[in-house]
Amino acid sequence: MEIIISVRKIAYTTNKPVNQVLGGSTQQFLLGKSLKNNGGVFCIIIGIDAGSWSAFAVIDLEGKLVSVKSRKNWGKNDFLKELAEYQPVIVACDTTPPSRLAKATATVFSARLFTPKHSLHVFEKTILAKNEGKNAHERDAIAAARKAFNCMAGNKIRQFNRISHGTATVKQKELVLNGHKMRDVLKN
Repeated sequence: MEIIISVRKIAYTTNKPVNQVLGGSTQQFLLGKSLKNNGGVFCIIIGIDAGSWSAFAVIDLEGKLVSVKSRKNWGKNDFLKELAEYQPVIVACDTTPPSRLAKATATVFSARLFTPKHSLHVFEKTILAKNEGKNAHERDAIAAARKAFNCMAGNKIRQFNRISHGTATVKQKELVLNGHKMRDVLKN
């Protein structure tokens, strides 16, 4: 399935309105990758560490690390293209206020943005990352994703699995994380 991202105000390659960039009235921006996950929606949490070195970490809704990458001088468009193979429900960062890249990523993928109450300290990041990642930037991205999982997703997913007796689909979990009531999701 091709992932087409609706962009409302800005095409991130040029900082111009989408219709000016694409030469028409279309409101869609094709990032150009595809993902197949046994016919279902791949529902994940992405942690982002932005700066001259940028990194992202991808964890699934069970809290398991799926992917982590970092690169120096990673352009915003290339960064978003790399993330296009995933369908995030939550985009997380490790700082308060969030970075512009985290805000842009959440907007592009229509995902919820998670920011901690206070910027995470190195000690917290090290504990959350569990010695995964090759450098400090990957550690920070992993820590951001895990913090979002612990604060936003973990409890809801565990509770929903218990209520549904372990029969919940990925799509149902995504609906619960997007704010739908558990009982309404199970009825449908």
